[in-house]
Amino acid sequence: MAHSRIYEMIKAAGVEQLGGGNKRYKSFVEETFDPDRTLEKLVEEYFHPAARRLDVPKRILLLMGPVGGGKCTLVAMLKRGPEKFSYTDLGALYTAYWGYPNRVPVIPVHSLAV
Repeated sequence: MAHSRIYEMIKAAGVEQLGGGNKRYKSFVEETFDPDRTLEKLVEEYFHPAARRLDVPKRILLLMGPVGGGKCTLVAMLKRGPEKFSYTDLGALYTAYWGYPNRVPVIPVHSLAV
């Protein structure tokens, strides 16, 4: 479920078709500097198959690269993304409380106090 939610979040932000059949995912545009091919490979070869449950369920995402390569920026965007996505109609999460007579209130998850 987590992989499919992340994949839906990335797709919902928008995908721009570039020349040569490449894609630019708009959820990463604001904080990254032109890593389109790398992000396309991450989304299409990691999140997309995992979201469709086509692979081994225990996947580990290992980010390797030089200092200043954007690994922490990518992780920060992947952590902030689901919260922003949960405020949209497509990404909203709801909790239903049982036990109320004649009604079941439905409350958005992000409005619950933690």
